[in-house]
Amino acid sequence: MGSMTKSLQLWVAAVAVSAVCGSAYAASFDCKLAKTSVEKAVCADKDLSAADDKLAAAYKAALAAAPADVQVDIRANQRDWTRLERNQCAVGTPQPSQEILVSCLTNAYKAQISALTKWVTQVGGTTFVQRWKSERAKSSDASSATMAEDPGYGTLTDTWPEALNSAPDWKTWNAEVKSKTLGTAKLDADSDSDVTATIDAVTPQIVAASIENDFNGHGAAHPGESSVQLNWMLKEHRALRVADVFKAGTNWAATIEARCMASIKTDVGADYEDYLGKAKFAGALYGIVQKPTNWQLTPQGLTIVFQDYEVEPHAARPGNVTVPWSALQAYLNPGFVVPR
Repeated sequence: MGSMTKSLQLWVAAVAVSAVCGSAYAASFDCKLAKTSVEKAVCADKDLSAADDKLAAAYKAALAAAPADVQVDIRANQRDWTRLERNQCAVGTPQPSQEILVSCLTNAYKAQISALTKWVTQVGGTTFVQRWKSERAKSSDASSATMAEDPGYGTLTDTWPEALNSAPDWKTWNAEVKSKTLGTAKLDADSDSDVTATIDAVTPQIVAASIENDFNGHGAAHPGESSVQLNWMLKEHRALRVADVFKAGTNWAATIEARCMASIKTDVGADYEDYLGKAKFAGALYGIVQKPTNWQLTPQGLTIVFQDYEVEPHAARPGNVTVPWSALQAYLNPGFVVPR
């Protein structure tokens, strides 16, 4: 099979072919030319073929909505996805069963369709495009590639939004979100990391974004994840401060802490203080609540984002806690614009 760009050119022909192909379903490439196990699996499975059609449509729509320089990124990403994600589903020793192959392909298509549909988005009246950078580092240990959990190289993929706005305030924000995303994780030959920045809300004052790092050390007991909230004061060219949101001398922190405490008790159980110890738990929780880098600002409310091992171990990490803006109204600065 050729590149996805060529595949798109064959899409219409593939639809016509499906009418006379009998057992072959429509796909974004010509099923009569299918040679690899991946191509044959897509043509033979009705659901996979439908996913392939959706992918072709999403790819075409993303290209149509993106400026010329972003189209280059989209095409490059699609080629990498085909080679490094989709086609890798057929790699294995021994060769994966048909059931495993179909499951892998289903997940790969679902993720890429989602990524393509988010490539050009509008939030709060501002249009954003997705930028990305992908790197690979080969391991110096030649024997590592023979291990099932280690392919012999590590990967780092960074994805961040860029505002299509040339105003100085937005240029500054574009530079900040790119810098923060690229600085979140380092390329490591012994692990894979996906760092993704997404827009949570845009107001006349603030651009709220979440930067998440999903990483997996080769041979590690479990994958890991971390996140940081980039809440940016657009006109001031700086990160959000507590005083930008809450009036001084009010009990905003105690109110949020109480909600977090109740949620953690429910999530973890009666031994929720055991990991840090009773003496340290309350102080740690209060400190987390007071850091804007732990605040996810959305139209639904202010969400406290917990990291692994901050208050609980990985296996018992509590869920994030959202406090509705209505519950915080009495503490908000009059000039603070609540996300809508």
